[in-house]
Amino acid sequence: MIIRSLFCALLLTFAVPVSSAPAQTPKEDSELTKFAEWHLGFTTNIEQRDADLAAGVDPRWALSELRFHRIWKTRNDGYWLYYETSQPDVRPDRNEIWRLYRNDHGNLKVDIYLFNDIEAGLAYWGQGADAAVFDAISLEDLNTRAGCNSIYHWRADFERFVGVNPHEECMTFGGSYLLQHVEISKAEDGTLVRKDWHVFYDEKGVAKRGAGFKFGDQGPYIHLYTERYALD
Repeated sequence: MIIRSLFCALLLTFAVPVSSAPAQTPKEDSELTKFAEWHLGFTTNIEQRDADLAAGVDPRWALSELRFHRIWKTRNDGYWLYYETSQPDVRPDRNEIWRLYRNDHGNLKVDIYLFNDIEAGLAYWGQGADAAVFDAISLEDLNTRAGCNSIYHWRADFERFVGVNPHEECMTFGGSYLLQHVEISKAEDGTLVRKDWHVFYDEKGVAKRGAGFKFGDQGPYIHLYTERYALD
């Protein structure tokens, strides 16, 4: 219930209106294209969850499953993705639209857009494979919060994308905030692996511990891709 409350508060906090960005040419940016390709697909931490269940660990990892489809393929201001996440043990399903692009400073960026009407947004659940469905959505239907968006870098020495949102900027409620660190890489067998550290801090900057389920200060959610989707 603690995690559910934190995410509900995050969704309801004041949002920054969406604005149109200068046109870019994402297909000419091979690193950005790779970044988008490494997002697309279905990824789950079921192995991690099942290992904790079998060991009787408390707190344990909750089941977390993510799905990314590309939409708005004619836009030239980055790659736009439709994102769904299901964590049935801890919170309601939710969906978002993500923009992956290179910003004016040369950094890879992920901006997360929430539906202004959360229930209306959930009407798109399960339709990610049909990109045309999302043409009915306009930017005015969405909002984003700068502090919850992340900057990424390709670490060639480690062959992974590494990203984080600004510290103390993604506010949940009161003085509490969320820090998210993500790493996307490939295992030796070629399987894509997404590691997500979600750490909630209270108003004093002390990491919060979950009741029954682990938060990011106890390690990352380890999502393994079991499906991959083509970029085009």
